[in-house]
Amino acid sequence: SAWINTTNAGLGRHRIFSQQYTNFYGIGLYDNNLECYSNFDISVGQFNRLLNDGRWHHVACVRNPGVEFVLYIDGVRVETFSLVGLSVGSYTMGINGIRIGNYNGASETFSGLIDDLRVYNTALTDGQINQVYNFTK
Repeated sequence: SAWINTTNAGLGRHRIFSQQYTNFYGIGLYDNNLECYSNFDISVGQFNRLLNDGRWHHVACVRNPGVEFVLYIDGVRVETFSLVGLSVGSYTMGINGIRIGNYNGASETFSGLIDDLRVYNTALTDGQINQVYNFTK
């Protein structure tokens, strides 16, 4: 999860956070809309609410292994993508290959502010995401 503020991230992908060493996963904006993605060719986006309004927004992506990807904006669940029946593997969390605000140090750069970035080693519930949102706003 993270707090972001942008007036125009621009078209295309703009990474808030990504990890590209042992796996590939992260959260970012795609055409100014929230997107969560993984190295298993799964990408879920929320394309009904632009986030380039110059205000602070709390964004989060939760992957419940074997169940679903869930996107949150400002503490509210806005999109769910089922992983049931898909062969998506597992993640190995680590600090190698972590990028904040870009893809590989030079591309897909986030144009705006990122604050209070958090990565958890467990899938948070709706209530926990809402608590993080309310506690950090």
